[in-house]
Amino acid sequence: MDMQALTDVRDELEAILIKSGYCDNAPFSWVTLSIRYGLKDETKPHYQTINKKYGDLPLAIEVPIEKMQDASLEELKHLFRSAALRALIHAGEKYSRPVDVLKAINLVRGVTNSRRETDEDRLRDC
Repeated sequence: MDMQALTDVRDELEAILIKSGYCDNAPFSWVTLSIRYGLKDETKPHYQTINKKYGDLPLAIEVPIEKMQDASLEELKHLFRSAALRALIHAGEKYSRPVDVLKAINLVRGVTNSRRETDEDRLRDC
């Protein structure tokens, strides 16, 4: 179930990054994000150097495994989405990328889990 949640969140956020121009004219071509299962609920990602050969910006962020135990698919998606958004917003601010849509989604997600309508409405405004 965790792979399905990760895949769903990846697809959702990838579309938002493309539509918002997150990687346009950036020093990287795309972001590689590893979500690590561990003990911490990290607030900022770990960075590696931008890969000169492939052009990606490798990031990693840890989520607490205790929150994953007995979690539903929607709860896992919420956990992974929240971690991914924290990492992408942090990196976006570091590299002066557009993060307003990501911040809006993160704020809305903290208040509600009604993702489809909210994200689609936000995307229309990009």
